[in-house]
Amino acid sequence: MKKKATFSNSAISATSQSDEKSVGGNVVSKRLEKRVWRDAPEGVLRFKLDMCSKVGDVVEGLRLYDEARRNGVELNQYNYNVMLYLCSQNRGENGSDLKLACKRGFEIFQQMIIDKVPPNEATFTNAARLASVMEDPEMAFDLVKQMKGFGIMPKLRSYGPPLFGFCKKGMVDKAYEVDAHMIESGVVAEEPELSSLLKISADGDWDVIKVREGVVRGGGGWHGQGWLGHGQWRVVRTQMDKKGVCGSCGERLACIDIDPRETEKFAISLSKLVFGREVKADFIRFQEWLQQHGPFDAVVNGANVSLINQQTFNFSQLNNVVNRLHDMSPSKKFPLVILHKSRVNGGPAQSPCNKKLLERWKNSGALYATPAGSNVAWYWLYAAVSCKCLLVTNDEMRDHLFQLLGTSFFPRWKEKHQVRLSVSRSGVALHMPPPYSIVIQESENGGWHVPTTTGDDLETPRQWLCATRPSDEKSVGGNVVSKRLKKKVRRDAPEGVLRFKLDMCSKVGDVVEGLRLYDEARRNGVELNQHHYNVMLYLCSQNRGENGSDLKLACKRGFEIFQQMIIDKVPPNEATFTNAARLASVMEDPEMAFDLVKQMKGFGIMPKLRSYGPPLFGFCKKGMVDKAYEVDAHMIESGVVAEEPELSSLLKISADVNNADKMYELLHRLRTSVRQVTESTVGVIEDWFKSEHAAKIGKGDWDVIKVREGVVRGGGGWHGQGWLGHGQWRVVRTQMDKKGVCGSCGERLACIDIDPRETEKFAISLSKLAFGREVKADFIRFQEWLQQHGPFDAVVDGANVSLINQQTFNFSQLNNVVNRLHDMSPSKKFPLVILHKSRVNGGPAQSPCNKKLLERWKKSGALYATPAGSNDDWYWLYAAVSCKCLLVTNDEMRDHLFQLLGTSFFPRWKEKHQVRLSVSRSGIDLHMPPPYSIVIQESENGGWHVPTTTGDDLETPRQWLCATRPVKR
Repeated sequence: MKKKATFSNSAISATSQSDEKSVGGNVVSKRLEKRVWRDAPEGVLRFKLDMCSKVGDVVEGLRLYDEARRNGVELNQYNYNVMLYLCSQNRGENGSDLKLACKRGFEIFQQMIIDKVPPNEATFTNAARLASVMEDPEMAFDLVKQMKGFGIMPKLRSYGPPLFGFCKKGMVDKAYEVDAHMIESGVVAEEPELSSLLKISADGDWDVIKVREGVVRGGGGWHGQGWLGHGQWRVVRTQMDKKGVCGSCGERLACIDIDPRETEKFAISLSKLVFGREVKADFIRFQEWLQQHGPFDAVVNGANVSLINQQTFNFSQLNNVVNRLHDMSPSKKFPLVILHKSRVNGGPAQSPCNKKLLERWKNSGALYATPAGSNVAWYWLYAAVSCKCLLVTNDEMRDHLFQLLGTSFFPRWKEKHQVRLSVSRSGVALHMPPPYSIVIQESENGGWHVPTTTGDDLETPRQWLCATRPSDEKSVGGNVVSKRLKKKVRRDAPEGVLRFKLDMCSKVGDVVEGLRLYDEARRNGVELNQHHYNVMLYLCSQNRGENGSDLKLACKRGFEIFQQMIIDKVPPNEATFTNAARLASVMEDPEMAFDLVKQMKGFGIMPKLRSYGPPLFGFCKKGMVDKAYEVDAHMIESGVVAEEPELSSLLKISADVNNADKMYELLHRLRTSVRQVTESTVGVIEDWFKSEHAAKIGKGDWDVIKVREGVVRGGGGWHGQGWLGHGQWRVVRTQMDKKGVCGSCGERLACIDIDPRETEKFAISLSKLAFGREVKADFIRFQEWLQQHGPFDAVVDGANVSLINQQTFNFSQLNNVVNRLHDMSPSKKFPLVILHKSRVNGGPAQSPCNKKLLERWKKSGALYATPAGSNDDWYWLYAAVSCKCLLVTNDEMRDHLFQLLGTSFFPRWKEKHQVRLSVSRSGIDLHMPPPYSIVIQESENGGWHVPTTTGDDLETPRQWLCATRPVKR
């Protein structure tokens, strides 16, 4: 509900007094003065002409103009400009209308000059457009050239009419003359102008030495020697690999250097900008601190890194990144972490663990806390620029702050220095700057590579246009070598042949043939690379052999290959150590497997979850409980989150040794990270509760108040006060009713609330993801529409609902659901229906009945058609999250798009907001979100309820494990 503004009498009085001024002894209010001007003939004319301009009504505009001149109304510059604009935009229904509008437009322009009304840039631009409509680009260009005589500088839009006119007529020389005039006036052409010039613009032999000199002189990536080669162009949309090698022609793109003097100038201009926006003394203090403690090899945007895929500030994630950068640093120096003062002194920073972490960075001179009221972005950007080092942040640096830095140097600097991150279950991955320049490049043999703006994030590779032709051959030492031949030579080389054959062995698991190929290659002196060695280690680690001797031999050979790799100084990677650890696991030596994992950090390699599998499962299998816990602690220290298989193994070994405290801890870890468990894990938990030791542990008496406080503090569904009660557990497989009441013990499960701040953060992160995958302007337009028409009580995924149990798009079914939701709505408001534009404009939407339906929803502000080329999933999901309302869809939201949203908050949100549907002969049933949370729950009286993954659809109820015992207090 919108609040009405209210004002006190004193406020009104003060406002009235300030809006008055004394003129010749008479008091005239500004408001009255403004009203008099607005009601004057000139004001009325301006208003009416503006309305004509909005709707493009040139006929009414000319009538008003003629009437004003007859009545002697004084016309000003603005009135004339509106009339010129109207005439220039008119296309008419036929040629005579067009000719008449242009003729009148020129008469108005001449009258403006006669009346000595001073023209401005808009005047000449509109007159040039009139000439362009008359297909007279010569006159349009003359008008642009006249502007300087009036002391007016042309803008880019002024040059459009003559330039596009000459290009359309194929008058190349005149088009180039306009281009030269633009350059002389300091006007920079943009894509439409350059595209037109390219279209009308366009030597088999060339001087190779001159071409190479041109490349060196230009800094790489172009030579400027004109078109090279002859023949038909081969034009392909493609991508570059990580090294900058074109996926189509095999050309490697150049890495164009940045002049160090440019960087120094940029640092100076950046500090000047900051001085105008920050407290100068604070920033000078930072510059002095940086001179004292720098330079650094990397600067970390602490807040951004800590919040990637996180709902709250995560110091553990930040520490993980800092340690990775420290290990990678040539000087073995910590990177500079920049955080706002509030992040260092409050919130999560107050925990003992995080305090130690911050103290460690401070002592190492690697932490700077920006002062209160400052914009931390200025600090980390200046530090990275002045230190000429890497900048670690996922901030796209596109807002108004960064736009102040210009579009010339800053994007090039960012491309060379920004390190971005992605977070997955296996940990944090650092994405270093590409070893090539993302800019249009002209190769030495005449080929071209043009980068597009399509794809520019960690998941979607950038699209490039590759243009080459058969004559793309270059003379080297008198021999002509084609790229295709070079590629074939590389593929047919012994190293290429070996790689292909080893990959085939890996696919079919043929370790014997793999070892034969490896031995043959070593005898023949073939140079083995990292990929060759890793394939061999993988083959040996996966071999199970027909008997023990085969297994032992494969493992022995695997370790010999690993040692040889170290001797040959071939750098290992995470896959190398993981495969070696698997070899040790096959040999039933988890100690060696764990030692190999621990060695990874010495090579600057961060272990992944799969790296810990061999030692952890090996220790669990052997019953070495302390060692298994040590591996678990190492995982936590490395920021690797255990998943169900790892936690299940730890549960099993803890139950075997009757470690009740560890069982309690692991059940809570399962609750937070896994939520619902598989049958095998349920079996382990069930066996624990049925054991004699489980019956013996627990508090006979407990503090009820503390337990309830724990439940409130945790948000419901658990208390964390340890095992409660005594005696034998009653363990039953059961189901919950619709209200969340257990079918065995009668306990009602809790509905665990979601923090509203988490939802707001999720909406922000969701919109950022959408901006990277949708046309940004389209999505911003949708957000503005949503603010204007929302909030809604429900959002409907129109396409999904219309196609449930249907072969074709069924508007009747969709309408049925919409009406049901409208009747259920507390505000009696229609739900928001989101459909793709093609569903609204074509197919079944064209029937009269469906047209009326769509029109009704539009008038109610309850229909949004997503634009062509968009993915409507982003739209309905964002709408439901931002409106904090129900989402009606049977989409399980499990594909890659939804995996980007992480596994922490999104499943909880979905559980609370998704309404699913079933269709039968009797009609449509809406299945509302359950009034309880489907997650492991610990009750206030010590009972446990564990949901399984068995049964999770509308027909099959979910199976639960219920463990309770008599309450003794």
